[in-house]
Amino acid sequence: MIDNVKFQIVEKEKFENFVVSSKIIDLMTIINLFTSEINLYPKKGKYKNLDVSITLINAYINGSLHKFRNLVLFDEDQNYNDFSFCQVKEVISFLTKKLKIENSSSLTNLEFGINIDVSKNPQDIIDYNLLMYRNKHHNRDDKFGGKGDFKEFKTTDFSLKIYNKSKQYHLKEHKLRIELKITSKRYLQKIGIFKLEDLNEIEVVYRLYDRLLKEFNGLTIVDDFYLLNMPKEDKDNLVKFTNPNYWKQLKKEKSLKVFNRVKRDFNMLVEKHNLNKTKNEILVNLEFKFQELLNDCDETLLLSNIA
Repeated sequence: MIDNVKFQIVEKEKFENFVVSSKIIDLMTIINLFTSEINLYPKKGKYKNLDVSITLINAYINGSLHKFRNLVLFDEDQNYNDFSFCQVKEVISFLTKKLKIENSSSLTNLEFGINIDVSKNPQDIIDYNLLMYRNKHHNRDDKFGGKGDFKEFKTTDFSLKIYNKSKQYHLKEHKLRIELKITSKRYLQKIGIFKLEDLNEIEVVYRLYDRLLKEFNGLTIVDDFYLLNMPKEDKDNLVKFTNPNYWKQLKKEKSLKVFNRVKRDFNMLVEKHNLNKTKNEILVNLEFKFQELLNDCDETLLLSNIA
């Protein structure tokens, strides 16, 4: 569920003094090779996979809580396995105590996502079925040199990202990730998230899930229809309706009333030819996995017992 976080340390001087004196993090700074002068700032280091940055004014920590747990417990730099609500709380408790930052964080960025199993290759879903978000084209379609693939739809406060998790980690099973990447502190605070410990509250997790579902429902995911036997008019309309440029032009030239009527026509056409099987499967699997992650509390492997 919870993955990447970025937060500011409120008590910067206290945190810096602790990190320097305890040597819990190897900090580096800049040295002038000509004068041998050492700059006090910025100081940078890593705590496992978490990036730590300290400037004269601020201190930030940035990285994946999911990967942090896997690195500590299994020495694995990955986030494709399950990361339950109980495990999220455990990592937050461990980190805040270990780094002496209890109730001293201000969250600025957060990724909330769920990995689900799907019945067909996630690459086909991303390439051929995932078409638009709120009738607009994706902003990014990254391939990572054959190591992974995702489409991203950006807005002012967040991005909606759909990953091929199978390809990213060379998995045999068909695994797809749906992720809400929040990049606005204001957006986080609107849903009651101010500090790291707020993510321990189940009500907060439900609100994040509701936001994820709301934005997911804004995606146009349509099953393959080109080879189906259907009236030519229906097929021509589907080709038109699945083109984001059509909607861009329609919004420019027609009234909102006409725009919404055409959207209803499109939805009726998808329903008529049963072209929403892929999207419905993802929705069902999202709900199942979310409930599973909420209720899974495996106490056999705890950070406190190992680290």
